[in-house]
Amino acid sequence: MTRSNFLNYGGLLNAKAIQEQETFDYLVSMGFGNGELHQARKSLLEMIDFDESFDSVGDNLCDFCYDNIMGGEYEKLKDGRDRCMRCSRTKLATGEQFIYEFERLKTNMEVVFGITILPIREVQMVNAKTIAKNTNEEYTPTSGVDARVLGYATQSAKGTELFLENGAPRMAAISTLAHELTHIWQYGAWKRQDIALHYGKKYVGLIYEGMAMWAQVQYLIAIREFDFASRLIQMTINREDIYGLGFKVFVEQYPLQLDGDVGMDSPFHKKLPLE
Repeated sequence: MTRSNFLNYGGLLNAKAIQEQETFDYLVSMGFGNGELHQARKSLLEMIDFDESFDSVGDNLCDFCYDNIMGGEYEKLKDGRDRCMRCSRTKLATGEQFIYEFERLKTNMEVVFGITILPIREVQMVNAKTIAKNTNEEYTPTSGVDARVLGYATQSAKGTELFLENGAPRMAAISTLAHELTHIWQYGAWKRQDIALHYGKKYVGLIYEGMAMWAQVQYLIAIREFDFASRLIQMTINREDIYGLGFKVFVEQYPLQLDGDVGMDSPFHKKLPLE
């Protein structure tokens, strides 16, 4: 659209006088061609190496942001997870903080992906035991990344529900909510039997989780959380479960847009997600 092209100044005739390539070359010659944002995007693009292994530079990794923990500046939680001090400082400790982040993220996702997420019957914070019980998760802590599930979404005859672990660090919560809100959208847009009929029953989980991982990463890129996104990519592509394998399938079909401009060519705008 003309109005969104800033070099056209809203379509004014005077904009034709601008020599775009010459202006670009001049700015590069003045040192503006390799800024922090450009470097971040380049690093993220280079990070998508499907043969790369996820290795820690230090001796330990934060189980929430997947970053290296240097020295003794971290907390060890009762369930064995390690949480860096940055994540500890940003944890969502109150219902008000949770509601603010949730409403903001829901609105942003609708804008980024051009979608409408239908009203959710229940959204709440619950304790870690409830999360583990309702996701049937078996958790064994190690020195590497042990990113235990922080939330889940459900669908029943009563409607959809979304739950997030209380006290989750802000960025981990945002990343998790983006994933679960994708499931909420799927519940409203798809019929599970249609997905099973078209792709086969054994691939239903891969389709649902692969798209949710893709949307989770793409949303982080859209809000310029490049470091978190790159670490999530690196960890996910080495998973051999429906999350990792599904993510690879969707990235191949819908390459990540590093400028955040997803447009209409996304699984959110297809009758079947991998058309």
